[in-house]
Amino acid sequence: MIRPSRLRLVVTGGRIARPERDAGLASIELVILLPAFVLLVLLATYLGRTNLAQSSIDGAAQDAARAASLQRSEANAVAAAQQAAEATLDAEAVLGSKASQSPSPCVPGTVTATITNATPTDPFQTPLGIPSRVDIKVSCTVYLSDLVFPGLPVSGNVTMTSTFSSPIDDFRVRTTPSAAP
Repeated sequence: MIRPSRLRLVVTGGRIARPERDAGLASIELVILLPAFVLLVLLATYLGRTNLAQSSIDGAAQDAARAASLQRSEANAVAAAQQAAEATLDAEAVLGSKASQSPSPCVPGTVTATITNATPTDPFQTPLGIPSRVDIKVSCTVYLSDLVFPGLPVSGNVTMTSTFSSPIDDFRVRTTPSAAP
């Protein structure tokens, strides 16, 4: 049982404050809650940046698949897909730098676009009238080193990928193995 003499209230400036036994608890609460709050802010930032990066890579994969489906050979399709993916991510970097000073989510030089359904048959070699599609996988390394906090299982860079398919027109002229450039 607590004695009433121990629960003396401190009167300062005509106001009744908390009992004396609570003195110093606010600083202890701050020391305990501040790291949890910092971790919460870092987690929200990490989730927001990875979501933004994945969204950007999804858009680049869609653009790359569309650019590849317009080509007539696999070699030209890979080149067009790579160029479209890089252009999409670079365009987002330009828009981001004007609006919010944020760069592209990908580390420069790490964007790759590959055709994933080229084996066992080339989608550009199918005969006229037969449906075909081109599947593109775009991947890049996303820079997250500035979010590393001691004790968190977050590495400096994360590789993110996205795939997208685009149909090749059934009745357009396609290359044949003998007519390929």
